Amino acid sequence: MKSLRMFLLFPLAFAILLLRVEPASADWKDVVLRPVFYTKNEIAFPGTAFIIKDGSGNYYALTAAHLLDDKQWEQVQRVDFFTMQGKLVARAVGQPVYRGRQYEYRPLKKDGAPRDPTKDLVIFRVKIVGTVKPLTLAPDNVVTKPGERVWVVGRHHKQGLGTDKLYRAVMLETDRHAYFISLTDKFDGHGFSGGPIVNSKSQVIGNVIAGNKELILGASAAALRARLRQHGIFPK
Repeated sequence: MKSLRMFLLFPLAFAILLLRVEPASADWKDVVLRPVFYTKNEIAFPGTAFIIKDGSGNYYALTAAHLLDDKQWEQVQRVDFFTMQGKLVARAVGQPVYRGRQYEYRPLKKDGAPRDPTKDLVIFRVKIVGTVKPLTLAPDNVVTKPGERVWVVGRHHKQGLGTDKLYRAVMLETDRHAYFISLTDKFDGHGFSGGPIVNSKSQVIGNVIAGNKELILGASAAALRARLRQHGIFPK
């Protein structure tokens, strides 16, 4: 009987252990958003965004600068933010609070030339028109160590409408400016640019800027916070 109890308890203990290492938020539905850009001449929806909230109750959407070229950005008149299930939840009118420059792509190698993905960022102040789930940036004193598990959150364009997915990865290298992660769950990263990387506490530890089938590179949460502070935005 004792051995039978041990046999029955082992799967339960293993399941509890797995739950502890998964991101704390049990519901990732409608967390990451698909921005739709309306310019003078076209409509484009090339990437991903996520929402943060500041201490004054204002909402901001963060995405990547390389989603559009300079001419397109200059002509942006409105941006609608949809969930991965196609629900309109936020809107920005006019130009962003901050628009950085596109990341200069080089062969994605961990030991390659120095890179600075921190400027490949766009910040919009948004009006909420639906139900949003703001994410929390990891505090400056939170350092994700090499070997720790992290997750990429998003959904590929070709999968159509549906729930956000979590893709497992492992931190390879990070500092106050950038990070490298190695993908455990292999997936096509097209359409993930601008989206969040999260830790087991559901805190954003960086954004998606560049990648291939093995690695992803982006700006760290500390770099994102610093850029927000430069523009008078102090996220929770």
